[in-house]
Amino acid sequence: MRYEGRANAGRDRTEVLLRIPDVEDLHWHGLVLEPSTADTLVGEVEVTLADDGLYVGWSGSAVVMRGADGQVRFLGHEPLTPPVGA
Repeated sequence: MRYEGRANAGRDRTEVLLRIPDVEDLHWHGLVLEPSTADTLVGEVEVTLADDGLYVGWSGSAVVMRGADGQVRFLGHEPLTPPVGA
């Protein structure tokens, strides 16, 4: 299922606007829609989906990838999973 909304990423919980084609895919990936918001993110980061709805609180980890075209992508490392008790 597709997700487009806010997510918190990294140690400082940087807020990014993220588009994920399939949240439930074990090999998930996402596109940061406003790349400048991800300037401080490098390497592997914890990602938590923040918008209200079905996927609020789901979290996993991703490797931050920067393309030559300036786009920033998250390549899922650990699958996104719901919070305990959800």
